[in-house]
Amino acid sequence: MLPTGNVSDTIDFDGKSIEYSTVDLANIVFAKAESFGLKGIENPDAMSGNAHLMQRLEEFRLSVGVKHGFAKDLEDADVVCSNSPFLALISKPQDWTEYSGGKQHKAEESGYHAFLCSMG
Repeated sequence: MLPTGNVSDTIDFDGKSIEYSTVDLANIVFAKAESFGLKGIENPDAMSGNAHLMQRLEEFRLSVGVKHGFAKDLEDADVVCSNSPFLALISKPQDWTEYSGGKQHKAEESGYHAFLCSMG
């Protein structure tokens, strides 16, 4: 279930060490949203419109793919890791608004937030 045998690992990325966890169930990489300067409740359209952010998230996802042996380097990962591992950004509970319906939720309604990024 844990491909590295560790509950969490770290990777040097973009000048800092980022902690993440990988679950082998579907090759999902969980990383803290704050590691990328995010709250974890950002509007998906705003995120998609931020080319620099999307490039950083994609490079992080590919870097984890290399670290886990899915690819030999980033260039190879760009080909063989076109959709896996998946990236989920997690954050502490906070007030948030549903993207599709606009319904508002309070922080106490959840234990955490997870935002699955469709990359590749």
